[in-house]
Amino acid sequence: MALQADGMKPVLMMLVVQVVQAGVTIFFKLAISSGVSVPVILAYRFLLSTAVMVLAYHGTGSVTADLTWLEKLEFGTAIGIAKVFGTIMGIGGAMLFTFYKGFPIQFLKSDINLLPGTSTAHVALLASDHRVLGACLAITSCFSYAIWIILQAKMSETFPCHYTSTGLMSLMAFFQSTIYALCVERDWSQWKLGWDITLWTVAYSGTVGTALVVTLITISSRLRGPLFVAIFNPLMLVIVSLVGVFFLDEKLYLGSVLGAILIVCGLYVVLWGKHNEMKKRINEVVPSNENEGQKSVEIIVVSGSSRSSSV
Repeated sequence: MALQADGMKPVLMMLVVQVVQAGVTIFFKLAISSGVSVPVILAYRFLLSTAVMVLAYHGTGSVTADLTWLEKLEFGTAIGIAKVFGTIMGIGGAMLFTFYKGFPIQFLKSDINLLPGTSTAHVALLASDHRVLGACLAITSCFSYAIWIILQAKMSETFPCHYTSTGLMSLMAFFQSTIYALCVERDWSQWKLGWDITLWTVAYSGTVGTALVVTLITISSRLRGPLFVAIFNPLMLVIVSLVGVFFLDEKLYLGSVLGAILIVCGLYVVLWGKHNEMKKRINEVVPSNENEGQKSVEIIVVSGSSRSSSV
């Protein structure tokens, strides 16, 4: 059964997604610190992603799994409680990670700093204070991402062609981001790609950061449901924080450590609940399949005027 054979594949795929997305965040931070136009990077990113998916498309008709379902909370069961409680732990850990600092942890300090020298663009970015707007955009992004995951899971039931759906999404994103970039970015020098951080950011975010990540998320949401995909997202905070401490001259605080612990614990609890949910559904399907295989077959043998039957 495909459901049973999936095993750890969705878990590994989502771990890859979080590592890659953390890399995208780091690349964008380095690019912004160098004074690169973000709308231009996004336009090139989705252009490259579209090209990659066109090359990757090989006419696959469908990618099957025997069972697909959206989330059932099942509050009265240990599985439902684990999924809800683990999700709350993950969200709480992310909030603690973001809003509480505490005292700094100095023993993990590194002397490596990949950030370029202070640029005027970076200073202007730090000086600007649009916290309310930033918070509203962040919340909107979270809702949009949640809706997108659910739509991916539902769409995969009737259109399980992940290369095609990712390519179409990248193409539409390219049109939208290009129109926006042309409207807001009038400095044509920003559109020139050289052998610098802009090129590496576009190459990384367009290939693995979009083409690979969206495909893996689509497959994972089909195999394990939207909650399974979403619960991994706070893990990216931990990865970005560790990279920032060791390579971007950032500080690690007590709140980050406590938040990371909650995030990992919440992830484990949800995965435990999802694992037991999978076992439960497999047990519900296997007996019915066995019963179907044990159905009696009636054989009728006709010889002249005599007729006999056996079961």
